[in-house]
Amino acid sequence: MRLFPIYVLFGLLVAVPPTTRAKTTFRIPDSTKVQMITLTDGSTLVGRIVEVEDTEIKFEGPVGQSTIRKDRIRQIKEVEKSRIRNGKHWFPDPNRSRLFLWPTGRTLERGQGYFG
Repeated sequence: MRLFPIYVLFGLLVAVPPTTRAKTTFRIPDSTKVQMITLTDGSTLVGRIVEVEDTEIKFEGPVGQSTIRKDRIRQIKEVEKSRIRNGKHWFPDPNRSRLFLWPTGRTLERGQGYFG
């Protein structure tokens, strides 16, 4: 009987969804940026916002311009144009200057360092 309060607490944590949602900023990016928009159904669009209205945005991607309601957008992430290759986002290599056993000939950026 001592475990009953733990089950109740766990049930409340699982059953009650969080009420705070991340604030999404709708803005037109500069020409060096590309936006990755994640919709509420999980799909991702790559392109740029070209117009912001009260309830919707106009988004321009590789297939043309489309209108998307703001309440269907879960997240907007801005990335550099150079990070998009063949329509996919390439993340920066965190181990650019090291291999598994030894360092490479590539130098670190200014202000970076590591020790082993």
